[in-house]
Amino acid sequence: MAATRIMPCHTGNGKTILSSIKESLDYGKNPDKTRDGKFI
Repeated sequence: MAATRIMPCHTGNGKTILSSIKESLDYGKNPDKTRDGKFI
């Protein structure tokens, strides 16, 4: 059985919640990772 844990990305890094979310969305919209946007 797999166990998961959700951890906030911004705590301890000196980032705001907004900047952390923006970085995550930008990473997810990266054309190299989405076959030039086909998965968005």
